[in-house]
This record gives sequence, C-alpha cells and structure tokens, in this order.
Amino acid sequence: MIARTHSALRILLLVSVAIFGQIVTQAAVPQLLNHQGRVVVNGVNFEGIGQFKFALVSATGNATYWSNSAPGSSGTEPGAAIALSVSKGLYAVLLGDTSIANMASLPSSCLDQGDVRLRIWFNDGSRGFQQLAPDQRLAAVPFALLAAKSETAAGFEGALAGDVTGPQGNTTISAATVTGKPLTGYLSGAGTISASDTILSAINKLNGNDERKADVTALAAKADAVALDAAKTELQTALATKADVTALDAKAPLASPTFTGTVGGITASMVGLGNVTNTSDANKPVSTVQQTALDLKAPLASPTFTGTVTGSFSGPLSGNATTATSATTATSATSFSGSLAGDV
Repeated sequence: MIARTHSALRILLLVSVAIFGQIVTQAAVPQLLNHQGRVVVNGVNFEGIGQFKFALVSATGNATYWSNSAPGSSGTEPGAAIALSVSKGLYAVLLGDTSIANMASLPSSCLDQGDVRLRIWFNDGSRGFQQLAPDQRLAAVPFALLAAKSETAAGFEGALAGDVTGPQGNTTISAATVTGKPLTGYLSGAGTISASDTILSAINKLNGNDERKADVTALAAKADAVALDAAKTELQTALATKADVTALDAKAPLASPTFTGTVGGITASMVGLGNVTNTSDANKPVSTVQQTALDLKAPLASPTFTGTVTGSFSGPLSGNATTATSATTATSATSFSGSLAGDV
C-alpha cells in the first residue's frame, strides 16, 4: 500500500504549498514551480528511485490544465513518468523543468483558473502507478506566476486594462488618460521650464510667471495695428495694379483699331507685305519678265534691226528706198506700197 500518513500528508502539503512560492522568475517561458513531498509505502518511508507523474487539474479533477507529458487530459494519467530520487520518503522536483526527462514546460496560462490542484501518480517499481489522494489545491503563492497585480514585472502575458491597455510590446495610453487627469498637487510657481520638469511642474511655472505674461489689451491693440498695416499694404498693391483711366482713353482697341496722326513702328513684314517698298511709280524697278520683253523691242528713234525685216509701211521713207514702187533700190521715196526687201 502506497500512502502518505495523514499528519505527514497535511504537514508536507503545507510545505509543498509554501515551497511552490519559490518561483524561478524568468522573463520567458518555461516557468518553474518547486514541489516537495513525502511517500510512505506500507507505513515505511520509501527509499530509492521512484516513478512520478504530475498534473495540474480542476477542482473536480475532470479538466487537465497541465501534465508532465502527453496525453494527460480530462484529469487522466500522463503517458510518461519522471524518475526521482527519494530519500527517507522525501523527494523534490521543479515542475516545468524541461532539463528533466519527460518534463513538459509549465506555461503561466495553466494557472489562469480560480481553483488549480496538483495531482500525483507514484510507482515504487513493483505495484504499478497509483494515484495519490487527495488532489492538493495550490494556494496564493504559486499564482504569482499569473499575478493580477504586481509592483514590478520583467514580463507579462495577456492584455492590460485600465489607463494602459494592450498586450506587452504594444501597449497604448489613451489621450483621455493624460488630458483627463486632475492636476493633483498643483501649485502656482515661477521659474524657467526645463527638460527635467514634469508636466505638472511645467504648468505651475507657466501660470506662476506673471511677469512673463503679456498684457491682453496691449496685444489686442498691437494685433489691430498689424492688421491695419497689412490692409494698407494690400490696398497699395491693388492700386498699383490698376490702370490710369486717362492712359486707357489714349489706347486703341485690339480689334479693328482706328489710328490718328502718323503711325510708326509698323514694318511691311508685320502686315504680310514683306516684298513691298515705299517707292514712287517713276522709280519702281522693271521686273525681270518685263525687262526680257523690252530687250526684244527696237526703239522708235533710230532703231537698228537684225535679220530680215518684213511688213507693210506707210509714210515717207529715206535711205535706200525710192519712189518707184517696183524698183529694187532707190535714192529716195516719198511714198510706196507693197513690201520691201533688203536692209528695209
């Protein structure tokens, strides 16, 4: 029979609960719980290597929050055992110490319950595993792994609520938390605000430095003067951009303008007459075409012909022509009819 005496059981369980408080605080999982107990077999303290199995279960024992190995669930016995040295019935173990064979890590979430109890199975090597009764409820100290309130903390799990909200590494302070807080301890005081001031002390100095406050009436008057100067400047700028009415009357419209006096500054190219010059008719040059045609004409006075001259003539002739109409040559002729040949 494997048992723990009632007196020893009660005393040792108290020791166990107290020692549970010796939490190895680490910033990251796994967390460790130091557990000590006593095993008696047939009224004799067990001596040697004992096989243990551990689980954290609900008050009814029907739910398993943690076990030293799988598949422990619904309060059932874990699959693998942990070998521990037992001397005079006493043993000790760090629950969650993964350096021990068949020991699973112990997350703090397993204590996120209102009533957590330690369940133990023991095998002395000859009688098989037997569940030790009763399950022992963990007291407040072990729950420091998942404390609802702590003065200091190197790390935490879950989300915060209150003035600071959110999970670790992504906490948020709402604007109302800062702006909505009363200025407890406010005292008006003088001084220069520095980087070492708190918000409250800075406000104290802001309100207390009366000599640094500007006269509201003077500021208002100054503001009015500044506004007037600005308006004056704007008006001057606007007037400077206005056109003189008299100057406008002297201007011609862009569309169909009518000019008076002498118009200057306009060139022939401006009006699309780049080839036009202001030359009198008598001095206008003859075009190339006209000149070519004129070059083919004989002057009326003393013309000189080339080639054979033909045609009909009337009036007096002089030169080689004669009065005889049939003569081939003549000294002079006062009239003739018919055609001439030769020089004339």
